[in-house]
Amino acid sequence: MSVCRRQSRAAPGKATSRKPDAAAPARAIPILGYIGPGQVGHFYACPIGYALPMELEGSPNARTAATVVREIRGECLGSEFNGWLVAYDDLRLPPSRDLIGRLCVVSLADGRALIKQLQQGEAEGTFDLISLDPPIRNAAIVWAAPVKSIFPRSAVRE
Repeated sequence: MSVCRRQSRAAPGKATSRKPDAAAPARAIPILGYIGPGQVGHFYACPIGYALPMELEGSPNARTAATVVREIRGECLGSEFNGWLVAYDDLRLPPSRDLIGRLCVVSLADGRALIKQLQQGEAEGTFDLISLDPPIRNAAIVWAAPVKSIFPRSAVRE
């Protein structure tokens, strides 16, 4: 049986092992980490759980084979969204101007992963990142993905 390794952006080089879940529902969306407090993202090669697809079925933002989910930890969107899940799949590398004004999951050049609204930065190719946290000005973004859906943790099968 294969063993997956997960790596934390907060502690490079440290990894823990976990066995993949062979009994994952066929139409489930993998939860591949979280966006955590202190604006640190944790991304895993193996799912830490599965979001049931009913949260995205029948909506204009229906899921695709590329859809992944991350858990929101902290209060960047308000305390009511702590522990909720964010789904996305349209990774833009580099981010495109049509994302301005939209809520996105972003990865910064310094390794942080955030969920923020994108605004145009002062310098060419940079963005201001807006949420309930203090804004981050003129950020260099590696990739951005518009949020498809945010839904409660109750849609998870661990």
